[in-house]
Amino acid sequence: MDGMNWRRLIAVGGIASLGFVAACSDDDETDGGTTPTDTGVRPDGGTADTGPSDTGPGDTGPGDTGPAPDAGFIKVNFTIDDSANRVYDQAGGLAWKGSFTFDNTTRVMVKTGWVAPFATLWDDGPVSTGGHEPEGATANDNRWGIEALVAKPAADEMYEYGAISGSVNGSDGNWIWGLEHPSNGTFTVPANSDAPINAVGLTLPAFGTIDLRFLVDTSTMSTDFPNFNPADGLGVKSSQWGWSVIHMVDTGADGDDTANDGIFTMVLGENIGTGSPLPYSGRAKSGDQPQFVFVMAPEPDGTGGLEYKSAANGAYLEGVTVQTRAQGANDWTTVGLMRQTTGDKNTFVIVP
Repeated sequence: MDGMNWRRLIAVGGIASLGFVAACSDDDETDGGTTPTDTGVRPDGGTADTGPSDTGPGDTGPGDTGPAPDAGFIKVNFTIDDSANRVYDQAGGLAWKGSFTFDNTTRVMVKTGWVAPFATLWDDGPVSTGGHEPEGATANDNRWGIEALVAKPAADEMYEYGAISGSVNGSDGNWIWGLEHPSNGTFTVPANSDAPINAVGLTLPAFGTIDLRFLVDTSTMSTDFPNFNPADGLGVKSSQWGWSVIHMVDTGADGDDTANDGIFTMVLGENIGTGSPLPYSGRAKSGDQPQFVFVMAPEPDGTGGLEYKSAANGAYLEGVTVQTRAQGANDWTTVGLMRQTTGDKNTFVIVP
């Protein structure tokens, strides 16, 4: 493989013969792996919601001409609570993702195999007043919700779900369910029932004051990747911010100590806040257990690349350092690295 263009190697699956995994498996389940029931295709996009003039079943907002809520449908409600941080807006793309397809015009949910479009969430008040949220909701309170409609089944139907951000009109996005829940949520739609269902929602935890610094020394990385050229760059993705890939730097700036020394750095605090790569994320707090995976040679938009990980043993530890620092402090403290023994075998730390 000497001389082979590294990015072409990635494009064709990336040294599969060595048993390594491609960099796309850590952003779609509670622990960063592929959701077990997620067997459907996830096409981007979806039908834009028409808002208060919606004519879908059960929508009692202005201009509604659809059937009444009890005309063969059961209401299923879901909410994400961002009231602790108040950072999300509609552009943040909060959405309810699960083993269903959702029509963002009619609000009808159909059981499938995790196939987009998913359910866009809103903060515009209840359906009964022209919004999209469950009854009793209040507009503009930083609690984002949806009142979905499911056809009454002939037999009980169980659904599995989670939550994402960065969704556009119901497209797939970044998995954030794991910020509070260790496993996927479920709800069951019973046969012969009219009672609304309140699916367990997500409360986004308050941001902390502890910064994280991720470092990779390319001179001491595993030798299992002989074709990796540090000039092609490194990225890191983590459950701390929804598994999107953030580029690391070796520029002597943005938290990196020395330019061009082969040690790539990513500091969480340098990448959060308005106008940053992570505008809806914040610092960690004591007790957090962020998982993370490094990505070799990611594209400028964060796609592609090859995970620093093997199929058999999981994420590599060689060359990796993670440090913490209280907001406003000067010195970084190195924390112990751990690797999951089951599941995706990602690396993680416990924030002191």
